[in-house]
Amino acid sequence: MPKNKIAKIDLKDAIVNGMLEKKANKITVLDLRKLSSAMADYFIICHATSDKQVNAIADSIEEIVRKQTGEKPWHVEGSEQSDWILLDYFDIVAHVFKEEKRDFYAIEELWGDAEITEIDESNPFMVLAPKAKAKAKSPAKAKTTTPKAKAAPKAKVTAKAKAKVK
Repeated sequence: MPKNKIAKIDLKDAIVNGMLEKKANKITVLDLRKLSSAMADYFIICHATSDKQVNAIADSIEEIVRKQTGEKPWHVEGSEQSDWILLDYFDIVAHVFKEEKRDFYAIEELWGDAEITEIDESNPFMVLAPKAKAKAKSPAKAKTTTPKAKAAPKAKVTAKAKAKVK
């Protein structure tokens, strides 16, 4: 009798699912693959309003990723302070900030050349339009092109839309 195979979910999606599970705020995906100085393919960033929520989100990411992909983080930092917990999955790094620390470190601005996509927490199948890149200080270096967001899977969006119509 053949065993039912469970399809593994993409690591990036599993990390976002872990964040959504504990009501993370402003989930942002930075695609760093086109940057020569990047040490990972993606940064996935979110924030929480309290130390307890920061820890809960980090724990949720580890648990959901392990269940959905079978992977464990290569390295975890910041669990003691609970202001900024970093979960390193080698090619993808998840950052869980306390709100004030996220504003202070402003990773999205440091990696402004990355393709930045925000996840709509109220509808995770809906990807918000990417932010326009910040203008460079000198006009010669300014880029006028904005990266395109990857569309959410149509089947999931369509199924959700049909459910609302009924």
